[in-house]
Amino acid sequence: MHDNNIKVLIAGIPNCGKSTIVSELSGVTIRTANYPGTTVSINRVEYNINGIKVSIIDLPGTYSLRANMVDETVAAREILRDDYDGIIAVGSALDPEQTLYLLVQILELGRPVILVLNMVDLASRRGGFQYDIEGLSKALGIPVLPTVAAKAPG
Repeated sequence: MHDNNIKVLIAGIPNCGKSTIVSELSGVTIRTANYPGTTVSINRVEYNINGIKVSIIDLPGTYSLRANMVDETVAAREILRDDYDGIIAVGSALDPEQTLYLLVQILELGRPVILVLNMVDLASRRGGFQYDIEGLSKALGIPVLPTVAAKAPG
């Protein structure tokens, strides 16, 4: 934290629910397209909590910090810039391999990280897959929070 300011990056693979989670955290609706290569801008949401200015930076989706596409380059550059207090890594419970691939690269930077594992409801329904959240948290050495950021209509 710097002078009553906190800057947190929201990073994750494309279409894992990053912007939905930012909207839920901040109350500000962020709309992005639903396919890779379309969200190249960085969305910033700022608000105050008990005199502390909180900046949440919603990065474009990326599969790696070794970027291949423009949107991935934007995200990787911000993460590697190292001018933030922590990262909320948002992952898809439907795509654990790509989620963990990016997460390991982020963890190697040595910054505070929380993994928000999104879409655990869909993983359970589609594949009957249940995550051992406590075991995953212990194995990774970081907090892991299971979420359902978006509810299906109906």
